Amino acid sequence: MRLAGLGLPGATFRGSSPSLLRFEFDAVPFLGARDYRCRIELRRESLGVDTFVLRPDLQALALDKKLPHIYGDGKGITELCLYTPASGEWYRGRWLSETTIPWTYEWLRYFELWLVDGEWYGGGTHPTNSVRRRYGTNRQRQ
Repeated sequence: MRLAGLGLPGATFRGSSPSLLRFEFDAVPFLGARDYRCRIELRRESLGVDTFVLRPDLQALALDKKLPHIYGDGKGITELCLYTPASGEWYRGRWLSETTIPWTYEWLRYFELWLVDGEWYGGGTHPTNSVRRRYGTNRQRQ
């Protein structure tokens, strides 16, 4: 399996089932940055992949600033916005090891910079607080 072959620190498959792939790993986006515990979830019935930072609590690190490029943040777990679902950047035939994993590291690098000066250098389209349709379900962004 490509994910296991990456040799990522702390890599584990947790709670996986025939309908859910759940992969956790530790990420340090660059030398001197903090250590992040991340989770990727891919559900059989979903058209997308979900990526979370489990620790540290990103909102606590951000203090009073609103986190950029996220889908939601609750109970210390943040769901990252790594790509625009309708853009075709990710689809079921793409390898997580070549898309979601490097995108997570990239997001974390930009997050570290954002903590320093409040500027998001990662580009992209920021999610809004409005209700939207995502992967076939309506969700409220936080």
